[in-house]
Amino acid sequence: RTGKGGMGDMPHGWAAADFILLVRDMLLEENDEAIHVGRGVPASWYQGGPGWEIHAAPVEGGRTWGYRVEIAEDTVVVILDQPLPPKTVVIHVGGGEGRYLQVGQETDRVVFRRAGGEGNGTVFTLQEAPCAIVAG
Repeated sequence: RTGKGGMGDMPHGWAAADFILLVRDMLLEENDEAIHVGRGVPASWYQGGPGWEIHAAPVEGGRTWGYRVEIAEDTVVVILDQPLPPKTVVIHVGGGEGRYLQVGQETDRVVFRRAGGEGNGTVFTLQEAPCAIVAG
């Protein structure tokens, strides 16, 4: 009981709003230079399962954008909505664990395969689409 006063997010809802922003940044974070895909996704999400998807997320310029991640055994496919936003797209794979290699690319998708050995995840940068991917 709090008596007559509020507690936590009462009565303004700021805690709920911060939580929603946290989840958005975990899945799709935008800054002045780039849009980061999956930067805060935990490693456990890459251990099988259906993956995840983001639809119609507001991005700079009044547009919306999204992507889908499909996971099957040691393969991760990132399918990007087209057209790509007019800035660099940085794809974070592995949730900070393991090592992934980029093994394929088409205009709208990038395919990664888990490689042997230890690592702290993998970051790939798309400068333009269609484009080459640079491991970072």
